[in-house]
Amino acid sequence: MNDTPYANFLAIREDKDADGNPICVMNPGDTAFAREGVMHGGAIAALLQAAGKHAVTHALKAAGNASEPTVSTISITVDYLRPGKMTANRAIGKIVKLGARVANLTVQAWNDDPKKPFATAKLTMGIQR
Repeated sequence: MNDTPYANFLAIREDKDADGNPICVMNPGDTAFAREGVMHGGAIAALLQAAGKHAVTHALKAAGNASEPTVSTISITVDYLRPGKMTANRAIGKIVKLGARVANLTVQAWNDDPKKPFATAKLTMGIQR
């Protein structure tokens, strides 16, 4: 999977949850530091965006798309619910609608408990096959 240069800089990596769905994991270091113990909002948005991209790519592969499509962000709206801690962070995307050229999805990021997200996002992503 080709992530954005910023996602690579932040060392965001893909993992799987218990059901085999793709999640993105980031262990923030100096690159995501905003203030004592808190992640920068841009790093949080990058984590959410990467999780959305991985969710769309995974769904397209599951639907039988042989080649890896180009997935790009059309729009993103982030809701910062609480400060993101400088610990291991995870994010997962849930597809609302997967079309031929556009995907709509929601994403949430959490630290320890997925039921307590620190940020959520609504994304619209473009698909080029």
